[in-house]
Amino acid sequence: MTPHTRKGRVRAELWRQAKNAHDEGRLRATEVRAGQYLGPGAVSGFTLLVAPRVREGELALVHGNPDAAHSFSYTEDVASALVAVSGDERAWGRAWHAPVITTTLRQAATDLAELHGAPEPRLEPLTERDLTLLSFTDPLWREFAEMSYMSERPFLVDDSDIRDTFGLKPSTLREALAT
Repeated sequence: MTPHTRKGRVRAELWRQAKNAHDEGRLRATEVRAGQYLGPGAVSGFTLLVAPRVREGELALVHGNPDAAHSFSYTEDVASALVAVSGDERAWGRAWHAPVITTTLRQAATDLAELHGAPEPRLEPLTERDLTLLSFTDPLWREFAEMSYMSERPFLVDDSDIRDTFGLKPSTLREALAT
């Protein structure tokens, strides 16, 4: 709740407003937060930059350190989390982290390649200069630059509350990549 990015500040403020309205009895609010998305309908750095290249056996330019531990959320696990919290009185008035799969981008790329019969993935990091130049052509790249802190060092999400309270567990990495 003390973010250092523009996007993070907006998210924190929206949650503060919803939580205040909940506490004042004006509405019932809960929130489900997720890691980087994998799976059906997922739009993320992995699904946009890495997965298509890996499946084709081509060089994939990656955002950040491919060997840093990272929390991913499978879209179907997020959907299960949303259903669980929406139907349970214990969920109201707080935020929850959806179940996450913690791995590295390199391991996710390797498993994806194996699942698709592709060669071992070749991964090269995008440089800050690359991101800056790309941001002149498409505003999406500016968003990647702002979120670099999530990709350059370990980005770990603690999902133990949703596991313990609702019995939810993440799918396996291979399940998330197989769809």
